[in-house]
Amino acid sequence: GLPEEDMFKGRDELLQDLVRHYRSTERKKTYVLYGLTRTGKSSVLRNFFDEILNQEIKIDRTYKFIPFLWDLSRAAAQSNAKDLWNYLLQKSTADRINTFRSKGLVNLPE
Repeated sequence: GLPEEDMFKGRDELLQDLVRHYRSTERKKTYVLYGLTRTGKSSVLRNFFDEILNQEIKIDRTYKFIPFLWDLSRAAAQSNAKDLWNYLLQKSTADRINTFRSKGLVNLPE
């Protein structure tokens, strides 16, 4: 197989457009990434996440991006509200932040 970086070709402009948008004052306007199945939407998101992780943005002070993903099909499969919020907040958000922290990718207190 080809290395991951060789599989992601021809989408640099799209990726940089997404990065510019999220670093801009227009970031509260939603972008929707859509397309047919198996056309690379998840790959675009993974590369986008890698690109913005720990990037700084200044508003009234300096903030850094920590991207995470909520899989809505997995969220919908939860059997009750407690499990839904556990999936969204603990498994998908807090655990991902802790993984970034343990790998030294973000500098946050415990």
